[in-house]
Amino acid sequence: MTVIDVNPDLVFTHADSLIILKDYVCAVCYSELKVQPITGDYHIFIVCPDHGNVCLCGRVMRSSVSIRMEYSHREYYPVLAALPDLFGNIWTQGIPSDIATRMSRDHVCALCGDMPLPVAVFDENRRIVPDIVTLTCRGGHGNVGLNGIGIVPKDQYTFIPPVEYRRVQKIRAGFPSSQKSYISAPATNSLNKLGVVTLGTRKAEESTPLDHLNIIMVDRTSKLGELFKSVYGSTPQSINIRFLSDSLGSSFYQGLECYRKGALTARAKLVDGDWTWDYYRDPETHDIEIRGGTARTLEGIKMGRTGVDPSQPIFTDSKGTPHFLERTGHLRFLIPELVDLDGTPVVGYFEMTFRDAACDRVFENIQEVKRTGFQSGRMLPELQLTLSIDTTDGGQVINIGDKNAS
Repeated sequence: MTVIDVNPDLVFTHADSLIILKDYVCAVCYSELKVQPITGDYHIFIVCPDHGNVCLCGRVMRSSVSIRMEYSHREYYPVLAALPDLFGNIWTQGIPSDIATRMSRDHVCALCGDMPLPVAVFDENRRIVPDIVTLTCRGGHGNVGLNGIGIVPKDQYTFIPPVEYRRVQKIRAGFPSSQKSYISAPATNSLNKLGVVTLGTRKAEESTPLDHLNIIMVDRTSKLGELFKSVYGSTPQSINIRFLSDSLGSSFYQGLECYRKGALTARAKLVDGDWTWDYYRDPETHDIEIRGGTARTLEGIKMGRTGVDPSQPIFTDSKGTPHFLERTGHLRFLIPELVDLDGTPVVGYFEMTFRDAACDRVFENIQEVKRTGFQSGRMLPELQLTLSIDTTDGGQVINIGDKNAS
């Protein structure tokens, strides 16, 4: 291969590779990246062994992965509370008291908006278990992890009329429907990213569209991939899904994003109707000017004052093509057939990414599903849903529908 055969936007110099291999991992599976030489060229490919060129599959900073893992610990117990029929048996083992205190401060009952209160847990001899508690709604709706209601962050609470709750009280789960008894809790109390669902495969130099859903597991040695294929086969047109929270923002979050050679360069989020910078890494110097909405440099402070202008390009590639902020949405869900592996609970989520017009379709789709469920007294995590491909118009459109709808 000669230099004229190589797309410059898919390759790196050896100097670049020293930084990338040190600071980045694969965005799909978080595994170490490798160098792949190009015969007859001083450039190199940087690849994930499983997912190909990082310019196509994406790369993420190691520090960002650490931050994501911290968030996953915070989300773990709220997800258990929202899905008692799947994870109620874990909840009954109790919650560390320090975590319960934080949850009581930051969350409210998803039904009435009242504070969840820590309550002692007793062993078989009716003695208090030290440092372990559970959470009960102060408004009288029982154990928030077993009543089928769950908890939500204070800023995401939406009022549900109590009369609706009374009318459908028999529908909701008073206790976990599963009769499985786990010997011990999972090894890690965190909501992990288990994999991604796509409509294409990422190879070294191209993206190949598929006519079926493709699942890529984060853990290459996991048996979950084998379990998925045994349930759905190798070319599924639809899969069963459940959402992690009644909050639409938690299930599907959107923003403006721009990537360069697989790495996030800029991201903006909507705050009170205006786009504001959430992250910005200078495309030339690679300095991080803004992270988490906070300026880290003088240039970041200036950017925060001037605001976000989506009409201006973030960078121009080697071919002279300008690249702009692009509307991107991330859908998070679990697959109910994959929440138990050989008698061990698997608490985690899958992610699917959408861009531009597809974001609107998915957002409106979830809103409609949520409205329909509310009319029958069911909250979003309770709904048995399907995620499927619609190719009737010659395209590939993802639909989310109620599995039990008539």
